[in-house]
Amino acid sequence: QKRKLMIVLTDGDPDDWAATHDIVDRCRRSGFELLGIGIQTRSVEKFFPQSIVINDVKDLKRELFEVTQQLLIQ
Repeated sequence: QKRKLMIVLTDGDPDDWAATHDIVDRCRRSGFELLGIGIQTRSVEKFFPQSIVINDVKDLKRELFEVTQQLLIQ
């Protein structure tokens, strides 16, 4: 069975909180598995059922590889 994964990267709060909640809900209802990655921000925890926060952009490659690997073997 095919899966739909969406990884969203952000470095801050959204300009429109309501619209962000709406689009995340629409994606989830459409069957997407969502992961938010916050770069020096914890705002992703408010929107995404699965999220991680990295404090230094140079850690992005390693974290992205690890989390993608975990998602794909589920």
